[in-house]
Amino acid sequence: MELYSSIIFMVCIAATFGSGISEPIVNVLDSGAVGDGTTDDSQAFLKAWETVCGAASDTTPTLIIPEGKTFLLKPLTFEGPCGSTTIHVQVGGDIIAPSELSDWDGFDPENWIVFRDVNGLTVDGNGQIDGKGAKCVGSLGKDGEFNVVEEIYVEHCTFNGSDNGARIKTWQGGSGYAKKITYQDITLINTDNPIFIDQFYCPDDDCNNKTSAVNVSDVLFANIYGTSEVDTAIQLLCNGSFGCTNVRVENVNITASGSDFQTISSCENAHGSSSNSNPQVDCLLS
Repeated sequence: MELYSSIIFMVCIAATFGSGISEPIVNVLDSGAVGDGTTDDSQAFLKAWETVCGAASDTTPTLIIPEGKTFLLKPLTFEGPCGSTTIHVQVGGDIIAPSELSDWDGFDPENWIVFRDVNGLTVDGNGQIDGKGAKCVGSLGKDGEFNVVEEIYVEHCTFNGSDNGARIKTWQGGSGYAKKITYQDITLINTDNPIFIDQFYCPDDDCNNKTSAVNVSDVLFANIYGTSEVDTAIQLLCNGSFGCTNVRVENVNITASGSDFQTISSCENAHGSSSNSNPQVDCLLS
């Protein structure tokens, strides 16, 4: 299924502004992007990113993805560290992934658009990010890796017919942590797995059980409304050795997309609290 979202990601925001210094603004069109939906604009985006990432430390550079355009991007990584501690990516236009499987040859299918070692990043705007059904977001802890993720905010999004909504997934056997993650002000339209923490991620269903895991903590699901394609609308499935801690579910109303089932919740070793939620999340441990 395709994922269309008007999306706001705010990661590790630290507001610092230079005084009297011109703030760099880089439009991807000025770096050679075409924006016709068929031309590969990946290299133009990377060129624009190089300018933004190289901006002075006392500035807040902005990468402009202009509205009215559709940009085709093959898998790419925006590398840091950058000169500035605050970077703004403004998504006005639409970004689409390749639709042909051959376009993914030589790339990791679990990663489409990656920001690596970038602090103080804000990505916002009214543009759509359409993954064309590809696995554009990777999973933490794969192959026993140590991964660290924190201060992630996903706000003001619409998940329309998507395979997953507000989801956190980690492989068994990894280490590290994922904490201070917020999903709020989310609209769901006939979504599978609307709210889902999965510390047992295994796409091929042939993984061995392992005791170690990436720790998941300080997670907020708030103001999430809409319809679910599955009965278990809220799943919080956590590792028995570590579990998930301080998981909060607040002001959630997820109803069934059809009349033949009702939505329910399911938990495993998840600790936290719930208030004003439909379905109720009585399975959370204190």
